[in-house]
Amino acid sequence: MHKLIYAIIHAKKESVCRLMNFDIGIQGIKGRELSAVSFNDIWAVVSDAENKDSEMNNDDALEFAAVTEELSHMFTLLPMRFGSLLKSDAEILKVLEKNYDAIRNNLIKVEGKSEYGLKVFRNSSDIIPVPELAEVKQAEGNSVYKNYILNKFNEYRADETLLEYSEKLKTEIAEHISGLNAVIKCNKVTGGNNVYNAVLLLEKEMTDNLTQTVIGIQSCHKELNMMLTGPWAPYNFVDITLK
Repeated sequence: MHKLIYAIIHAKKESVCRLMNFDIGIQGIKGRELSAVSFNDIWAVVSDAENKDSEMNNDDALEFAAVTEELSHMFTLLPMRFGSLLKSDAEILKVLEKNYDAIRNNLIKVEGKSEYGLKVFRNSSDIIPVPELAEVKQAEGNSVYKNYILNKFNEYRADETLLEYSEKLKTEIAEHISGLNAVIKCNKVTGGNNVYNAVLLLEKEMTDNLTQTVIGIQSCHKELNMMLTGPWAPYNFVDITLK
């Protein structure tokens, strides 16, 4: 019997009894009972797992994510990747002890904060004008490469123009969000009409402020659709490799 780890939690003294008893109305995947392994003020939330293969399917992954989300509403936590298994509580304790400083530092970094996703899409590919192509002289006779070269050059100029637009948008969004003291991580755009893709970490009580800020930016850019998701556990802001 293995142990499946959902998250590592920072539990204050007044929460310890509640955490140990898990009187919080949450069950693990497949309805399994949750328990906790502690070292000092950090706790690994776990449940039994029969073997690795039995845990690796989409339904269980969704249940796993739901447990992490529920816990994130009650505790400061570091979410673990689905499928994080160890053989026993004793092995988990060793990991907590060996990585205590790194875990503690990450917990401090995300304490009281949530993660949000922000993606921006253009309504039409025509809203970002592509510069006119440089004239290509007609090759004498028929050239089998002419159309290929023109298409590739067109794709290159379009990509460059889209990148410039995306960079300007990053700067504008950062300026609007600067007053929220958010940490922003910009990811590569996903292609197509996607012109901005980022995750943000900010204080939980700033959720309404973030929503209103995004609505304000959207009102200035009718040519764009802005999609804000969250709050989530801080998956993209955990900087630790467990030993």
